[in-house]
Amino acid sequence: MRSRVLRVSTLATIFPALLSMAQTPLTAADSYDGVWAISISADAGICDQNLTLPIQVSGGKISYPGLFVSATGSVSGRGAVDVHILAANDRVDGTGKVAGTTGSGRWSSPTLKCAGSWSASRTA
Repeated sequence: MRSRVLRVSTLATIFPALLSMAQTPLTAADSYDGVWAISISADAGICDQNLTLPIQVSGGKISYPGLFVSATGSVSGRGAVDVHILAANDRVDGTGKVAGTTGSGRWSSPTLKCAGSWSASRTA
């Protein structure tokens, strides 16, 4: 009987802690926060062959508030990347994956009619 009371008491102590953990939002995407150097290479079309942009990730959200270029998107808690870059009337869409301090993926531009790959490394 005493061991049953002890088990119930232990569960009564652990259950609220587990419940509060379940209600806490996951912040795994925060582990990718920082500045990332994104190297973009074109392998189809007439786009610039090589370009590097410093992209900011904060709270899993991608941003680059440049004067003539902007970037938006997200990095999931599992490292999946979805990014959109706008420059004037041109759009580039990219997807990929980051893990630790590096990443890579593919991009394409329906307006520029070109495509390629990207690689990333966290700089800060």
